Amino acid sequence: MPQKKYKDDIWVKNLLLKFEQIYEVKRISQLKDYHKYKIFENEINCNNINQGELGTFYFLEALSVLSNKAQLIYQLFPTEELNNKGIYQIILYHNGKWKKVFIDDYLVFHKGTNNFVFTRPINYCLYTCFLEKAYEKF
Repeated sequence: MPQKKYKDDIWVKNLLLKFEQIYEVKRISQLKDYHKYKIFENEINCNNINQGELGTFYFLEALSVLSNKAQLIYQLFPTEELNNKGIYQIILYHNGKWKKVFIDDYLVFHKGTNNFVFTRPINYCLYTCFLEKAYEKF
């Protein structure tokens, strides 16, 4: 029996209620070059961060500083590889406690394109997109 992929329905519905005319959500596996995507590339550095249209500049700047200690970023991802189930665990520090956050692999695109709306991956590297999505859940 095939396993059903994870979907964070609340996140998707909230987004589409506001922006369904201009945005759409897609799984990474729906993209033309999906086989090129990965969570991490060979090296984490501040050049992997490309801000999109979401107002999380302060978060991405903090991530840029943290990228100087790449091991700290790797520790946030118990799930280090893309998977067929479409579920990823990310650990974030919030209100004085470490919390596990689960996200799916749906990301936001301009309708009818493969152009990312929020944080844009560099060299098909998705860790910044996934961290930003997990951060949005707080």
